[in-house]
Amino acid sequence: MNNNYDFFFLLNYMANIFQLADFSMNVTQLSNDDLMKHLNEQDKILYEQTNIYLKKIVKQNEIIINQNNEIINLLKKGE
Repeated sequence: MNNNYDFFFLLNYMANIFQLADFSMNVTQLSNDDLMKHLNEQDKILYEQTNIYLKKIVKQNEIIINQNNEIINLLKKGE
Protein backbone atom coordinates (compact mmCIF):
# COMPACT_ATOMS: atom_id res chain seq x y z
CA MET A 1 0.00 0.00 0.00
CA ASN A 2 2.83 2.37 0.85
CA ASN A 3 4.41 1.67 -2.54
CA ASN A 4 1.24 2.79 -4.35
CA TYR A 5 1.09 5.91 -2.20
CA ASP A 6 4.67 6.81 -3.17
CA PHE A 7 3.89 6.22 -6.83
CA PHE A 8 0.76 8.42 -6.81
CA PHE A 9 2.51 11.09 -4.76
CA LEU A 10 5.34 11.17 -7.28
CA LEU A 11 2.86 11.21 -10.16
CA ASN A 12 0.95 14.10 -8.57
CA TYR A 13 4.19 15.96 -7.89
CA MET A 14 5.30 15.59 -11.51
CA ALA A 15 1.88 16.68 -12.77
CA ASN A 16 2.15 19.85 -10.68
CA ILE A 17 5.60 20.59 -12.07
CA PHE A 18 4.33 20.14 -15.62
CA GLN A 19 1.37 22.43 -14.91
CA LEU A 20 3.77 25.12 -13.70
CA ALA A 21 5.92 24.65 -16.81
CA ASP A 22 2.80 24.90 -19.01
CA PHE A 23 1.74 28.08 -17.22
CA SER A 24 5.20 29.54 -17.75
CA MET A 25 5.07 28.71 -21.47
CA ASN A 26 1.61 30.29 -21.75
CA VAL A 27 2.85 33.49 -20.12
CA THR A 28 5.82 33.55 -22.49
CA GLN A 29 3.54 32.95 -25.47
CA LEU A 30 1.29 35.82 -24.43
CA SER A 31 4.23 38.18 -24.26
CA ASN A 32 5.40 36.93 -27.69
CA ASP A 33 1.91 37.59 -29.10
CA ASP A 34 1.99 41.11 -27.68
CA LEU A 35 5.41 41.65 -29.20
CA MET A 36 4.23 40.42 -32.61
CA LYS A 37 1.21 42.76 -32.49
CA HIS A 38 3.49 45.68 -31.67
CA LEU A 39 5.89 44.76 -34.48
CA ASN A 40 3.01 44.48 -36.95
CA GLU A 41 1.78 47.94 -35.96
CA GLN A 42 5.31 49.27 -36.38
CA ASP A 43 5.54 47.68 -39.83
CA LYS A 44 2.31 49.38 -40.91
CA ILE A 45 3.57 52.77 -39.74
CA LEU A 46 6.94 52.30 -41.44
CA TYR A 47 5.23 51.18 -44.65
CA GLU A 48 3.05 54.31 -44.68
CA GLN A 49 6.01 56.58 -43.92
CA THR A 50 8.08 54.94 -46.63
CA ASN A 51 5.31 55.44 -49.19
CA ILE A 52 5.00 59.12 -48.25
CA TYR A 53 8.78 59.55 -48.49
CA LEU A 54 8.94 57.81 -51.88
CA LYS A 55 6.13 59.99 -53.25
CA LYS A 56 8.07 63.09 -52.20
CA ILE A 57 11.22 61.78 -53.89
CA VAL A 58 9.31 61.07 -57.12
CA LYS A 59 7.82 64.57 -57.07
CA GLN A 60 11.25 66.15 -56.48
CA ASN A 61 12.74 64.08 -59.30
CA GLU A 62 10.00 65.23 -61.66
CA ILE A 63 10.79 68.85 -60.78
CA ILE A 64 14.51 68.26 -61.37
CA ILE A 65 13.83 66.57 -64.72
CA ASN A 66 11.60 69.46 -65.82
CA GLN A 67 14.25 72.00 -64.77
CA ASN A 68 16.93 70.06 -66.64
CA ASN A 69 14.75 69.98 -69.76
CA GLU A 70 14.26 73.76 -69.52
CA ILE A 71 18.02 74.29 -69.18
CA ILE A 72 18.67 72.02 -72.19
CA ASN A 73 16.11 73.96 -74.25
CA LEU A 74 17.65 77.29 -73.23
CA LEU A 75 21.11 76.04 -74.14
CA LYS A 76 19.87 74.81 -77.53
CA LYS A 77 18.33 78.23 -78.26
CA GLY A 78 21.61 79.92 -77.41
CA GLU A 79 23.54 77.99 -80.03
